[in-house]
Amino acid sequence: MSGFDTLTEDGSRWNKYDFFDSDDREKSTFGSLSRAVAQIAPAFIPYVAPIYIGTRVGLSLMQLFPTIGKIFTGNDNEIMSYIEGLNKTFSFSTSDYTQGSEEANIEADPWTMETGLKLISDVFTQLAE
Repeated sequence: MSGFDTLTEDGSRWNKYDFFDSDDREKSTFGSLSRAVAQIAPAFIPYVAPIYIGTRVGLSLMQLFPTIGKIFTGNDNEIMSYIEGLNKTFSFSTSDYTQGSEEANIEADPWTMETGLKLISDVFTQLAE
């Protein structure tokens, strides 16, 4: 689970305004758009951009590190699995409607507004990196 899904409690008044939260069945268009803007905007703020971009590059490298580590040390390495889990807390999740859920009997749908806006924000931030 992403750490961003736990910023507000599910069912609370503030949860419907939390655009980082994606652990529901569906993600609103406003929430997806707000999250994309929040992900892209810091890359264009003059004094914030270098820190933001540097942090994103560091997180990307930390996602690559356990994968390479497991290649050399084996798939059951506890340290690499811990780092992999830690990385998931810093990444954004997607709604059940987009990624699918066996428990809720929902088939994945890759052609949602959430997926399109996530793709756009990823491309813009990767170009900034």
